[in-house]
Order: sequence, then C-alpha cells, then structure tokens
Amino acid sequence: MKQFVFRLILAFISVSLLLTVIELMMRLAPRQDNIVEQLLGEREFNFLSMQSSRAHPWSQGCPDPLKIGIVGDSFTTGVGVQLFDRYANRLELMLNLNDGVRPAEVRIFAEAGTSTRQQLPLLEEALAWKPQIIILGICLNDAEDTSNTRELMQWRKDFMPQPPPALLGKILRHSRVLSWIYMKKENSKNRLGFIEYYQKLYNSEYAGYKKFTEAIGDMKAKCDAGKTVLIAAVFPLLSYSMEENKYPFEFIHKQISEVLKSRNILCLDMHEKFYMTDPKRMQVLPGVDPHPDEIAHQIIAEGMLYYLVDNGLIDKSYQPKLREQTLHNKWKKLAKHMLDPLDEKEAEQKAPADKP
Repeated sequence: MKQFVFRLILAFISVSLLLTVIELMMRLAPRQDNIVEQLLGEREFNFLSMQSSRAHPWSQGCPDPLKIGIVGDSFTTGVGVQLFDRYANRLELMLNLNDGVRPAEVRIFAEAGTSTRQQLPLLEEALAWKPQIIILGICLNDAEDTSNTRELMQWRKDFMPQPPPALLGKILRHSRVLSWIYMKKENSKNRLGFIEYYQKLYNSEYAGYKKFTEAIGDMKAKCDAGKTVLIAAVFPLLSYSMEENKYPFEFIHKQISEVLKSRNILCLDMHEKFYMTDPKRMQVLPGVDPHPDEIAHQIIAEGMLYYLVDNGLIDKSYQPKLREQTLHNKWKKLAKHMLDPLDEKEAEQKAPADKP
C-alpha cells in the first residue's frame, strides 16, 4: 500500500512538473491573438474600386463578345480580395490571352449573404444581358432557410464555442495549459457540431433544402427559356483539409451533384480542384474569415477555364499557351535539396567511406 501511495505521489509530482514546464513554454511563446493580429495586418490595405467605363477592356467596341455571367454570393463578389483577384476577373483575363479569338466578357451578378433561392432575381438580371453561358456559384450553406433564423441560430449554438462556467473561467484565466486543454475539447465538440449542422441542412425534409432544390430547377428552366447554358460550380468549405477521406463534406457534394444531374445541369465540383491544398493558404484570414483568398480564386478561375474548354462549351482556341512548364519541377528539386542538402552524387561518394 505504501509503495502504491508513493508511486501515486511520484506520478502527481511528475505530471505537475510537466504541466509547469509546458505552462512556462506557452507563456514564452507568442499568443494566438498576436498571430491573428499579424495575419490581420497583412490584410490591412485599401480595397480598390473600378470605374464602370474601365471594366471589361477587351470587349469594348466589340458588338458580339463571348458573354459569360457569374451568379453567386460573397465568394463571387470577392470578399477580402481586390476586384482584379476575383475568379470572374481572372477568368475573363485568361479568356483574352490569345490572338484571333472573339473577345470575352465575364460579368458578375452576385450579392453577399444571399442563398440560391434569393439569387433568382440576379439570374434574371444576368439573362437580360443575353449571355451564352451562366455559371452559378453554389456554397454549401446555400441550403439554409433564412426565413427561419430562430431555428438556424439554435442549430448554430452546437458548433459555436461556449464560455466556461464562472468558477472554471477564473481558473483558466491564470493557466495557458488548462485554457489550451479546454479550447481543444471545445473545438473537437464544435467540429462535430458543425458537421451535424450541415447534415441538418441537407436533410431531404428540411425546408431550406427543399427551397434550394426548387430554386435550382427554376434556374434551369429560366436558362433553357433564354437558350443559355447553365453550369453549377460547387465550392468546398476551405477551412477543412481537402485530402481524400479527410474532407467531411464529400457527402454534400455528392448530394448536390445528384440534384444537378437529375435536372440536366452541368456540374463543376471545385472540391476536386482543391485536393491536397493547405486550408491556411486558401483563406482570406484563417480562423477568422474563410472566404477564398487570391490563390483560391486563381484555382477556381483555372478550373472553370479548363472545364469550359474540355467540355466543348467554348472553342479550344481560348485555351492559353503555357509560358513555363519546367518551373514546377525546378521547385520540387530545390525543395528536396533544401530539406536534404546532401545530393545523390555526394551520397554515392560518401557511402563507400561509411562502410566498415
């Protein structure tokens, strides 16, 4: 019994010392809010505006340009990035890189905070412009029933961080280690709550999902009547890993794809384009604003361009010529060398000398 008590006391002392060391290390390390401030500082610039007369320079004076309308929400309006970094603007640029092609014009018909159902007037505005192609940007939260905000707010409580009880809060204020443990536990719970939230949104009996699918059908009918090709681009949640079997919302992408297929709507699933990307490099401000940053907008624009060409929706002459095809291999080689400065030749020369 004495030996057991001794071991118990020894274990308690060891754990206490370990926690003390970790506490000191965490106090010396930069606080998370300082990291956020640093990232925020990188985004503290003026968002430039553009005079309407300066937009779409390639198609000015052209009586019959290739017209592509983009309908969507804040992803499409480009929250957090400059106007020229939006995927619509980059798509227009890439469509006008080659000589001898009909000038292309890509216009945005979008409003931040809207769902697919609320974007029907935007679609009608786009169709009045008489484009050849309409690209509808779909975000996974487009199935939210915004007419029932009380229900949505109740559901969101399950994935929002909750403050600790008063007594526990006083303890956590004086310990970085315990605060970290508490936040890890909360984040794990919130992550599961976030997934459950989207499962509720895409329940076939949920009112918001029904409105979403009805709106998709209405948009298809309106585009057919206007003899306009409708393409739905489905955007992933950029704050999650896109690796296979790690992205937790693949089931939603498949569900949306089936809805689009049943209505004969072309589907461009952007989840595939972001495979193996780092979520932190895809967001405007990781942990604060998950809207796509400049890199993500470029990935989206390239994905749209090659989808249009590969599916015969625009002529192959629009596909840009590649300027540099070997740089990626050079980067890989240099990165390998930086990680392991000992190159293969040196390794071969030293190998015999290392043998006994």
